[in-house]
Amino acid sequence: MLAMDEILSRANTLAQRCGGDRVPENLLAMVLAHLRRHHDLQATRSLLAALQRSPFRLRTQSTARQLAKLETHVTATLGGVSGWEDAAWIVGWARRLARSYGGDR
Repeated sequence: MLAMDEILSRANTLAQRCGGDRVPENLLAMVLAHLRRHHDLQATRSLLAALQRSPFRLRTQSTARQLAKLETHVTATLGGVSGWEDAAWIVGWARRLARSYGGDR
């Protein structure tokens, strides 16, 4: 289990990166829901990769770019994290912080 300082630091980094690239908070919510439902960090990483090839990426003109940035930022931020619980804490806090960094504008 990561220390709370490490969780919050990583969450802040993820929120800043997603906000800077205009990744909507609801995409972080999707990642969090997947982690909580499946309890499997590797399955969530696989989901992020699969979304790059899915028809969902064509939903709007910006969705494909947002999904690519989401995968990049989540993968980088969760590097070295092995437990789904720690990953869920990080993504959950990042989701809350994302509004501060403009992810939904």
